[in-house]
Amino acid sequence: MNQPRQSQLIPGEILAIQRNGTPHRDIEIAEWMERSQPYGEYRATTGAFAVITPTEDLPAGPDDWIVRFADGRFMPCPDRVFTAITIAAADAPQPSLCSECCDPAPFAELYPIPSGAQLCTDCLLEYQFLQAPDLSAELDRNPVRRSTHQEARP
Repeated sequence: MNQPRQSQLIPGEILAIQRNGTPHRDIEIAEWMERSQPYGEYRATTGAFAVITPTEDLPAGPDDWIVRFADGRFMPCPDRVFTAITIAAADAPQPSLCSECCDPAPFAELYPIPSGAQLCTDCLLEYQFLQAPDLSAELDRNPVRRSTHQEARP
């Protein structure tokens, strides 16, 4: 029996152009695929468009999206699937950045300091360490330690 398996979508940005069933749009898509590095292969006839992959030709419907993944692969994707699993890059939540190291971090894991900066956990610990009073001076005032230093001197 075939069991469902849990999967995760590959994160990252993609480029895509939606077909609209017109020869003009198919020419735009073909030119875009040819300009890409590595370039995409396609087969187009009047009213039909297919993306050529190493295993087979994948036909694209009149309102399908032609998607270019970060690794250079092209694939057609039905509009209802594309709109369900993607968001426009402008609408995507932008990662929050640590004010000190500029590493991306979830907003909930950034901590404000009095200057107004937002620090990640690692930078916060370093900040707290640098803000702590110098304890070495306290150690020198320790009477037990001072007496052992004086006794060791000739």
